Amino acid sequence: MKNNFPALLLLVAAMASCRKDGNPPVSTPSQTFTLQQHPAEKAYPGIQGRVIGIQHGSDSIFVEKKGGGYVWMGDILLDEQHFNAMKKSGTITTDRTFTEDYTRLWPSGQVFYALDPNFTATEQGFINDAIADYQNNTPIRFTARTNQSNYIYIQRGATGTGLYSTSIGMAGGQQIINLEGGMFGPGEIEHEMGHAIGFYHEQCRTDRDVWINVNYNYIYPNTQSNIYQYQTYDEIGSSGWQIDQFDFNSIMLYSSYDLVQPGTNNYPMTLTNGQPFNSQRNALSAGDIATVFYMYQPVYVRATLNYTDDENDQTYQHSEGTVSVNFYSDAAGTVPATLTYPLELNYAVVTTSDCSGTMGVENTFTIIPAGNPGTVTIGNFSMTYTYDSQMDPLTCYSQTTGVAPGVGYWQIY
Repeated sequence: MKNNFPALLLLVAAMASCRKDGNPPVSTPSQTFTLQQHPAEKAYPGIQGRVIGIQHGSDSIFVEKKGGGYVWMGDILLDEQHFNAMKKSGTITTDRTFTEDYTRLWPSGQVFYALDPNFTATEQGFINDAIADYQNNTPIRFTARTNQSNYIYIQRGATGTGLYSTSIGMAGGQQIINLEGGMFGPGEIEHEMGHAIGFYHEQCRTDRDVWINVNYNYIYPNTQSNIYQYQTYDEIGSSGWQIDQFDFNSIMLYSSYDLVQPGTNNYPMTLTNGQPFNSQRNALSAGDIATVFYMYQPVYVRATLNYTDDENDQTYQHSEGTVSVNFYSDAAGTVPATLTYPLELNYAVVTTSDCSGTMGVENTFTIIPAGNPGTVTIGNFSMTYTYDSQMDPLTCYSQTTGVAPGVGYWQIY
């Protein structure tokens, strides 16, 4: 039977930051933040567990075994299943300050949650304030769970459990935000909610050395798991990609006073002039808000095959041309989009060289600059088939470039 060259191949690419704004020190136009000394969010802060290193390419991922789980990045508590999956794959998403794995975003920004009944009225008010800040300023919508399978359980943790989330982004099934009673206000809740929707810590940006100094020798206790919390994604073996500048107002940023040895002024992080800085847990910053919009209210992209040659008869079929993309602000693909920030567009080249349909896939990406991108050519396509008198294929070759899923855009057809 004669083959039909597909109009467009849908390709699945593997995962993806915090893109932030701000100059040190910056307040958003609509609110003034109180920068204070306060402890960084930690899981089981009073316990020093066993540090475990997991090989990740030529580098290592460090977790700390404590509290019945595995603490990663200070306040992410992995259960046995997720830890084993990390060990097996060695591919936890670590190349951005927000996740670029589109499968870990909550569909349409709808986050289902259930609430521990043991919170006090005051604590319940803090949770309501945190939810309101997200809902008033971002596309995220928190909805009380009825029977949804994917949801967050916000639990009132016992003394010593600290503050933590069990996932970066949507994990699938139940995931936990743990809030130790008496140890949190709305800002700490928003920090952990940030992890649950896909945020990493701000100090992990690959461009952070332009803005701050990180002194690894001053981290206390000086364990590999604590050091790991301050390393950039380049330093742990992954390339970074940020949009906008380091955000000193981010609710995801540690202060200079976290993990400091008691009785010293040896700060793990300072400004580039050596002065310490505080952080804030008041509300989402302008950079935090922009990041949520980038993740959950993306632009739309449509790929088009532009034919430069098209031949077809009984025994021979050949087509070739270029593959271009256009960006839109609406799902119908009628209003051209202006990109507020640069966009990393994932795509893949798929090749078949035999008639069995065996495919080779090469994934890559291109950076689309901010502004009006217009039409962008991302690659080529080519197809040649020959047939016998029964119209069965004798030789088969095809190569095409297709848009792959990612964060910051949705594909339309």
